[in-house]
Amino acid sequence: CYFGARICCFGARICYFGARICYFGARICCFGDRICCFGDRICYFGARICYFGARICYFGARICCFGARICYFGARICYFGDR
Repeated sequence: CYFGARICCFGARICYFGARICYFGARICCFGDRICCFGDRICYFGARICYFGARICYFGARICCFGARICYFGARICYFGDR
């Protein structure tokens, strides 16, 4: 845990640059992300919540969940396999 990350737990690999919570196997949480959990691979650039296997959440996306691959550019909700 470094660069202001508050919580890193349950196998999270990297938490940095102000990320608040990284847990449950999340690999990378960075650049102010609030929550990265449940196996998410990359959450960055202000994404608020990324969970349930979402691969990439970035650029202000609010919620990415249930296998969504990419959520970005202010998208509010991407879920149920949306690309």
